[in-house]
This record gives sequence, structure tokens and C-alpha cells, in this order.
Amino acid sequence: MYGLLAGCQAALDSHAQSTWRRYMCGLCESLSRAFGPSARLLATPDLALLALLTDAQSAALSAPSPSRCLGRRPFYLRVPSTTSPGSRFARCMNVAAAGARIEDAMRDGDFGPRWLARLGAAVLRRAARRACADLEQLGFDPGILTRAQHESALVEGSSTDFDVLAAPVEKAYAAAFGHTAALAGRGGNLAGMLALGRWFGRLAYVTDAAVDHPRDAARQRFNALAACFGAAARARGAELAATASERLRQAAARVHLTRHQDLIAQLLSSGLAHKISWACGGSGGGQRIPVRKPKQPEGDARKRETPSRPPFWKGWGCSGGWRNDTEGSDAATCCYWCVCCCPPCRV
Repeated sequence: MYGLLAGCQAALDSHAQSTWRRYMCGLCESLSRAFGPSARLLATPDLALLALLTDAQSAALSAPSPSRCLGRRPFYLRVPSTTSPGSRFARCMNVAAAGARIEDAMRDGDFGPRWLARLGAAVLRRAARRACADLEQLGFDPGILTRAQHESALVEGSSTDFDVLAAPVEKAYAAAFGHTAALAGRGGNLAGMLALGRWFGRLAYVTDAAVDHPRDAARQRFNALAACFGAAARARGAELAATASERLRQAAARVHLTRHQDLIAQLLSSGLAHKISWACGGSGGGQRIPVRKPKQPEGDARKRETPSRPPFWKGWGCSGGWRNDTEGSDAATCCYWCVCCCPPCRV
């Protein structure tokens, strides 16, 4: 699971965690119903935010949908409606964005064996065509994503201005966030949502470049921060991320929301700070630090009872932090025993 909001759940309070988890599980369920069970692997928290923002601006909500999943506790959960405009928009954008991301990975040679790349691309192209048709029904132009991808490829070879390099991503995010206001019938929020999407896109671009910087340097590939700032890439990336994060919070404050104000405020403040700290060097410099069991003190006859490590698939997607359930509360999230290197996730 990838995205700017991956791993942010550990920074939310208990009520916000519960609500955000339902939107994440709702996106996963919606992808499965529309594109098949394998589409669950494409779920990303950044696009679950589109469904959350649409519902937060809407005057009324649709009836929740049931969700059953073996990968979480509890097995049965009621999630936001999978047929609402916000849910449809989020899942279609998720599939279209995943297709663009994998095409980009194939060009860079990061998708594995050639036969696997061809198979994955063929499957995703069919799903992406269906998603684009649904986006057109919702009034969104899917060509915005394709144009952003092409513009980004063009400017990477011709510019060393970071504003120019980040502009295509900013435009795509701004269009997606702005459309949530149209789906919710909140025309007055359009300007605020466009600004919110622009700064969210800039922050996603900065953190992605910061995380990829060591690998791009080793493989001699293009990296926006390295191309623009040279040896000061990571320091300048942290400054750009801090500025974008502050502008993002200012834009969010200008948007009128009907519900979920606390959750969105936490996601865009402490949640993003959690990821920025990890990506830009505040917590291991973007390196993943595995969870290890605590060592037992020598000479202690009574051994501490430590929970056994569950199967690896319980923590494949980092959407929250592991917490020791010592008081009998249902504290485990779908990121049980997560290996995110953010400090609140460590055990």
C-alpha cells in the first residue's frame, strides 16, 4: 500500500481511527465489488480521502454497506456506501491512478520480469478503461490524468525548476479534489478544494522524490530534488514539504464541511507530519525499520509474555500502528505488527 497518507493512522485518536478505517475498508470493498477481488491490492489511502471529502461536504449520506474481510478484526464491518458518488469516484480514480503508476514503473524497469510487466499492464488497461468510462459518467475528465503523466515526462527532461516539475501532479490532484465539491453539490467549496488538492499534490510529489532519492542516485535516474538542488536535495525537500503542509492546512480551514471535521484536520496535520518526518529524514531517512521483539533481561525467572507474530499478510499495508492490546480493548488495526519506521508505530 502506497501513498502520502500510508501509515498515518497511528497519529489519529481512537474515534478518528475508527472512522478512517471504515473509509479505507470501504474503498477496498468497493474495488472488489466493481473490479474483482484482486483489485483490493490497488487500494491507496490518498484516494480513500476523496470519498471522505465528498461525504464530508454532502448534505446527506447513503446507507452504509456491509463488508466482510478475513484480514482484519472484526470480520464484519459496516462501511460507507459502495454505490455513493464519492465511493465510485474514489475507486475509479484509484484504478486509473494505479494504471498510470505501473506504466511509469514499467518505463523505469521497476516492475519485475518483462512477462509479469506485460501481464499486469494488460489487466490494468482493461480495468482502467472501465474506470475511465465510469469517471465520465460522474462528470470528471479522465484525460486529465493522462495529460498530467505526459506533461510530467516532458518536463523531467527539459527543466530544473521544481515548480515546473511539480505542476502536472499538482494540477491532477487539484482537479480530483475540486470534483469532490461538484459531487457533493458544494459549489462554494470549489476554490478551497482546488487549493487543497494542489498543495496535497505538491506534498505527495516532494515526499515521493525524497523517499526515492537514495535509490535514484544509486541507479543514476532522474530525481526532481537532485536535479533542482543537487547536494542539498534532502534539506530542501524537507523545507518544501513543511511549506506545502502549512499551505495545505490553511486551504483546509477555508473549506466548509458538514461532518468529519476532526478526522480531516488530524489527517492533514499530525497524520501528514508523521509521513513527512519519515520521508524527509526525521525518522530513519525514509528507510523501513523492522519491528523486533524486546530482549528479556538476564536472570529474570519470569519471562514476559509477548504476542506471537501473526502471518506476514496481516501487515502488508501500512495504514496504522501496532499497539499492545494489554487491556482487552480491540486496538489492533489492519496494520497489525506494522513495519513502518515512523516512531509511533514502533514496538
